[in-house]
Amino acid sequence: MSKERPILFNADMVNAILSGRKTQTRRIVKPTKDRNGSGCHLAPCEIAGEVNGGDYALCPYGQPGDRLWVRENFLYLMHGDVTAGDIKYCASIDSRSAAGSKNPGYWWRKRPSIHMPRWASRITLEIVSVRVERLRDISEADAMAEGIEFPENGTYRDYGVKPENNEGYDYCKTAVDSYRTLWEQINGSDSWDANPWVWVVEFKRVEACQ
Repeated sequence: MSKERPILFNADMVNAILSGRKTQTRRIVKPTKDRNGSGCHLAPCEIAGEVNGGDYALCPYGQPGDRLWVRENFLYLMHGDVTAGDIKYCASIDSRSAAGSKNPGYWWRKRPSIHMPRWASRITLEIVSVRVERLRDISEADAMAEGIEFPENGTYRDYGVKPENNEGYDYCKTAVDSYRTLWEQINGSDSWDANPWVWVVEFKRVEACQ
C-alpha cells in the first residue's frame, strides 16, 4: 500500500514543478540506524548499496508508487486573531499581496512551509524512482530535470546572483554549473565541493486530491 509524506520546496522549485520543468529532487543522505537493533549507524555509502539494490526501507521519502505532498510558504487570511480559511501561495503572488486585505478587519499572515497543513497543499507528486549517488555525478539531463531555468539566450541561470533591479540574472554555460549554483544557494558555499551522497527522487505530478 502506498504512503504519503510531506516534502518542502522553495518558491523557485515550486514554480519549476508547476511549469513541468522539475521532475527530480536531490537531498543529502544522513547516517541512519541499522534496522537490526544494534544501535549502529549505516554510512551513506552503505545506504546507497541497499537502496540501489532495490531495498527502499531506509529512504525517508518513500519508494516508487508512494506520494509526496508539497509544503511551501503561504499566507493565511486572518480576521483578527482567527483564521478566515482562505490562503495564498507565496510562489504565485506578488509580494505586495501580503500587505493587507481590502476588507476591514482582515489581514494576511505569512506562514513558513514547515507549517503548511495537508489540506492546504496544492501539489502532490508520485515517486517514479529512487536511487543514491554522489552529488557531482549529476548529468546534464538530470540537472535539467532538477528544474533549472534555460533562458532564450542559450545559457542557464546562475542562482547565486540576484537580479539587479529585477531586470535579469547572471548566467552559466552548462546545466550542471547552473544546478551547482542552486545547490550552493540552498546548502552553503562549500556544499558542492563536499560532494555528499544524495537521495535522487524522480517524480511525476498528480492531482492533489486524487
